[in-house]
Amino acid sequence: MPTVAKPSNGAVAPQVPRDARPYRIALLSAVFGAIVFVAIAALFVVHGKPNADEGFYALISHEVMHGKLLYRDLAYTQTPLLPYIQGVAMSVIGFGVAQQRWLNAAIQAATLGLVIFFLVRRRLCLPLVLALGLAWCLCLPLLYYGTIGKTYALAQLFLIIAGISVLGVMRPIPSLILLSLSGVLAVGCRLPVAPAVVILWLGFSRIHSRNISKTLLISMPLLFALLFLGPFIAAAPDSAYFWTWGLHSQVMIPRAPFATLLKFPSFVPGVTIIAILGIVCSFWRYSNEHLAGLCVLLAGVVGAIGNVMASGVYLEYAVPCLGLIILGVGAVFASNPLSITVNYAVAMLCAFVAIPAFLIQDRNWDEGTYLADVRGAGLYIAEHSMPQDQLLTSMPELALAAKRPLYPRSELGKFAITAEMIPQKAFRRQMMPFGELIYLTDHALPKVIAISRYVKWNFLCSFPSARSLSEESYNAFVSALYRNYACSFSNGTFLVYTRKTDSLPRNN
Repeated sequence: MPTVAKPSNGAVAPQVPRDARPYRIALLSAVFGAIVFVAIAALFVVHGKPNADEGFYALISHEVMHGKLLYRDLAYTQTPLLPYIQGVAMSVIGFGVAQQRWLNAAIQAATLGLVIFFLVRRRLCLPLVLALGLAWCLCLPLLYYGTIGKTYALAQLFLIIAGISVLGVMRPIPSLILLSLSGVLAVGCRLPVAPAVVILWLGFSRIHSRNISKTLLISMPLLFALLFLGPFIAAAPDSAYFWTWGLHSQVMIPRAPFATLLKFPSFVPGVTIIAILGIVCSFWRYSNEHLAGLCVLLAGVVGAIGNVMASGVYLEYAVPCLGLIILGVGAVFASNPLSITVNYAVAMLCAFVAIPAFLIQDRNWDEGTYLADVRGAGLYIAEHSMPQDQLLTSMPELALAAKRPLYPRSELGKFAITAEMIPQKAFRRQMMPFGELIYLTDHALPKVIAISRYVKWNFLCSFPSARSLSEESYNAFVSALYRNYACSFSNGTFLVYTRKTDSLPRNN
């Protein structure tokens, strides 16, 4: 029974339980961290530079919520779960790149709040929690790439949940269920995070080797994988393989794995220093109590490095694993009691690295008119077309803004065009042959054609190779466009072409 205290006025009030204050402090700290992150991330939501991918992620989410099945009815370049999870939320808040950015900012804020709550409850010293939260809030790749319409924010949330399940918040069997579910959801949103999930699973298996049978350790994640991913593979196995693996293995972009990896410390200087400090701490007076935190830290480090080297081009592929690094470092310090002086010194070092890095690096919000340009172009297209008119565009976000359907097999925008597949195979994989694009434009079938001012984001490349079209082929499209269409609207991001015949006076 809880003890009671009698106030001076004679009334009897219950005594606050011993563990209520740490819970309240953890909750308030988590809410504060989430609010700070959203306040900073709002700059990237509103003013962040556009990205070639975010339009089709928003559009695909809309399409699957209206009955289409990925791979069978739609082309999609990732594992299938994000459009469905994101689509449920966007069914409430609306479909569009602006809503998608705010949703990702909210997901990241919730993820950071979850990390802070966990670390405070683990009694990590508050200055170090503050420093780790500050490093997250001032990490420019997390702010930009985690906020724009990509798979990174949602994949990171599931990775963090998987990491927390390894750190032992529940009994072994419920932890295994949570790890298996969140791990499959993470991979189901973004396949390249699989190495981080595998390391988390291996660490969990090592920690609980005496508590859980090997059969259960293996069968639980396989069951969730079969449940969540199996239906998409069964519906269209050839297309599912192509879009999740075959496409990415055939891209012919020149790769430089080691040269790209050398840029990683300057890409995330704060997280790099934090990772080094965590690894040093984990091996200093090492004991089995540090294994879980070290496992989470290594999952983040190996996942980040593996993604950078596997792409050999894109440092941003490391972004979903950065949160795991921060969580793992916090868990390592929480399980390795150090003096107050050391904790304060580490906290100050993290802050002194994170703040200058934020101020010096390119903040990716210079081109601040993208969302306004999407709205403006969408309104113009809506005013100059009928609701049933199909839009031909390399920027799928305009279809959402204008509330107009896209031509079939063009949902991926610039990634939907192929000049290297025979038409039958292209149709089966829900792609548009380049010859069909020329035919539509040459016969002036679309009422409106909208493209980007950034030439490379238009129909300039053929997929899956990502090689540029020949000058002769591309000029055939441009000539047909100029012959049959006039540019009737433009802003800082888009050019909108309408048929010349629609503007001619009609005979009575």
